[in-house]
Amino acid sequence: TPSSGLSSSRAARDPPVLKPLVSECLSGGGSGEMAKFEEADPRWKVKDLGTQGANVNNWHWTENDCFPYFKERFTSSFDGNTILSGVEAGDLSGELSCWKLEKITGEASITKRKGKKVIVIYELEVDIKWEAILKNAAGETASSSKGSYKMPCIDTVEDIDAFEIQVKFNKEAKEHKSANDFAKKQGQAKVREMIVAIIEQLKAEAGAKEAAGTPIAGGGVSGDTIASGANQAPSEEKAKAKA
Repeated sequence: TPSSGLSSSRAARDPPVLKPLVSECLSGGGSGEMAKFEEADPRWKVKDLGTQGANVNNWHWTENDCFPYFKERFTSSFDGNTILSGVEAGDLSGELSCWKLEKITGEASITKRKGKKVIVIYELEVDIKWEAILKNAAGETASSSKGSYKMPCIDTVEDIDAFEIQVKFNKEAKEHKSANDFAKKQGQAKVREMIVAIIEQLKAEAGAKEAAGTPIAGGGVSGDTIASGANQAPSEEKAKAKA
């Protein structure tokens, strides 16, 4: 008959070794029963390696918070420090002090993969209070002013030195113009240079320490705003004296 001829032809094509395998699959592993819903086959189970099996050899990305690094470096650089002194400004000699780091907020992290590829990612908002004083040859103050450097976004999207610095003046009367110009030209350039140096130093240290398995920073709370304190900002008396 046609059906018996088809069976004979199929039997001739199928190797004998496949028949037990097909039969076992169709019968639920040779037990004569189909597998139950959500019932795992013992052969599919893998051994639980616990923490030893997590992120072996740093194959996946690992991340460490490095905002505390930025917070500490910006504080030590811009909180109560004179960053320019004896700088020529026409016929005058200029001095610029960053007397208070008003704010530093944002996020920063170091990520790596396979213990080799290290990337520093940051997005910061910074506000620095400044004071500029210009003196003549006799050492007398010819012009002085106060203000702030506001940086709304220092991040990894732009080039390392391409972030915006807004220069704000507390007073803009004629007698303050020379000091304001000094803060806007020489002072702004110095602040940018110092921030770039901080970022470049972090990248260099991160590459060395992360590759050695010793994170440069971690466990800090990102996004904190620097509060007044003995090690972070001028005292109330100092702040009032500068106001």
